[in-house]
Amino acid sequence: MSPSTFVTGAWAAAARTLGGPYFGPAIAIAVVFGGAVTGVAMFNALTLSYARVPAAMALDGMLPRPLAKHMNNGVPWVSVLICGVGWAMALGLPLTRLLELDLMLYGFSLILEFAALIALRLREPNMPRPFAIPGGLPAVIGTAIGPTFLVFFAIWNSRADHLTPTLPAILLGAIIALAGPIVYAVTAGARSRATDLRNEFE
Repeated sequence: MSPSTFVTGAWAAAARTLGGPYFGPAIAIAVVFGGAVTGVAMFNALTLSYARVPAAMALDGMLPRPLAKHMNNGVPWVSVLICGVGWAMALGLPLTRLLELDLMLYGFSLILEFAALIALRLREPNMPRPFAIPGGLPAVIGTAIGPTFLVFFAIWNSRADHLTPTLPAILLGAIIALAGPIVYAVTAGARSRATDLRNEFE
């Protein structure tokens, strides 16, 4: 098989070709089965980890309190259900669009982490750090420039892609990203009350 023939599912075709007429079908089935098991296991792990983000936000007063409800084993079941509904709604989107949204939102979170890293170097230069980028603040800024440029380049490169004829993928990503600061500003009072309540119990 030539590299140009590799598309989604091509690993199974490659395994069938390499295995020949006798072992090819069995190897192809094993590849498909392994991919399915891997996908289910990764999705299960990501579901239980990502669902804790809304639960933690609910504890901090940034989302409705019921999202923080946990089962006896610690699983935030309300948050898992809500996230599951959101993921189910995304099943109708093409994989390319999902990857673009993921890249955009995850890229923005990385940029925020770089900004926080730079801010901490400026405000707390003497803070004990288990690991510190050598070279001081210029090296920290230089480290952040490359990934930040790549994120914005990827966003700009996907500007013509649409989720629907009237909804560009980049616009939906921007709406989701801007919702974060808005929610943070609106819930300032609730966060303060949640912090006071937590301090009373501690």
